[in-house]
Order: sequence, then structure tokens, then C-alpha cells
Amino acid sequence: MSYSMESMVRFNAQTTGRDKLFRLCQFTSLLRLGRCVDVLHSSMQTMHLPDPTLRVTLTLSRIASSLYLLCDHMLWLSSTGLFPSVHSKQWSEWSNKFWLYSIAMNLVRDVYEISNILKANNYVNSQKHYFGHSSRIDVIPPNILNPTQDQYLQIIEWIIKHKNVCIDTLKNFCDIWIPMTSLGHTRLSAQTIGFLGLLSSLIAILQVFDYAYRLSPS
Repeated sequence: MSYSMESMVRFNAQTTGRDKLFRLCQFTSLLRLGRCVDVLHSSMQTMHLPDPTLRVTLTLSRIASSLYLLCDHMLWLSSTGLFPSVHSKQWSEWSNKFWLYSIAMNLVRDVYEISNILKANNYVNSQKHYFGHSSRIDVIPPNILNPTQDQYLQIIEWIIKHKNVCIDTLKNFCDIWIPMTSLGHTRLSAQTIGFLGLLSSLIAILQVFDYAYRLSPS
């Protein structure tokens, strides 16, 4: 996949692009001051989405993400000595809780999107069988726990066809283990957490480069 210089300039010019690039080096970037206000303001837009599930999940996710960033800012101010009275441990716990809630809402949205795709594909497939036509990539094979080689190909083709929701689900799946481990809900090693954070960051950068890998609305 090749990208033009114009794409590179657009990537560097985007705030989200810079955020994800810095997050690749350090998960809680210290260069996001003021982002909490932008994210909170963006939740005003999702409140008017016609789909009730998207409206609730995206709005709650953005509000939680804004609060997570606010906590992140407070931790940064505490580390610089500007607000030495800030209880870092408590703010860190709140930060991880808000981040976890935001990711959980994103995963609910991903499951909802996958459910809609399966329902739509099942309907289309039934119509094609009724009229004497069918497509092997319209539905996921029923025996996905022990698939045959042909079913493996069907699964791969389905993932490619719906790459935006699949890649977004993978990103959120990687993300959710980080705050869960920080809060003590899971006990993953530092190496595992580092790998999951790296993979999530690479996916986020890919979504900035190529809108085909991004869910809409996002």
C-alpha cells in the first residue's frame, strides 16, 4: 500500500494523527492538554445520531474519554510540580476507570455493528437462495470453532470485506486489557501490555492514514 506525500502532510496536520503517533511511544502522552474539551464537545454531535445504540454508545464513550483525558492532564500537572497536592494514585485510578468505560462502550458498538452485518447478510443470503443465487462470503460459516480449510477462506474473505469493523474490534480488544491490568482486574505481564499497546497504536495510525479502516461515525 502506497501513500502520497499529500497523505503524509494530512496525517501530520491532524491532531488525532499526532496523538496516535506520540501514543505509539508513550501510552499516556503529555501533549494532549486541552483535548478533553474537544472530545467532550464532540459528544454533542453524537447525541443527535438517529440510531439509538450508536447515539448512546458513542456519546458515553466520548464523555468517558474526555474525563479520562482530564485525569491524564491532572496527573501531568502533578508530575510537573504545578499541583503537588494532587493525589496521583487516586487520579490514576479514575483515569483508568474512565478509559476502561470508554473502551467498553466502543466494544459494545463493535458488537452491534457486527450483529447488524450478520443480520443483513443473512437476509441477503436467504433472498439469493430463494432466487437461485448465493455468495460464499455473504455469511460467516456456522462452525467457526472447528472450521474446514474452505471455511477458513470464507472467514478471511468476510474479515477483508468488513475490515473496518474487524480492525476496530481488534484495536478495542487490545486496548481494554491495559486499564483492566492497571486496575488489578487482570494480571498480564508488562511485555504483553506493551505488545497490546503497540498493536493498538499501529492500528489507530492506520485508521488515520486510511479511512477505509475506520468506522463511521467514529
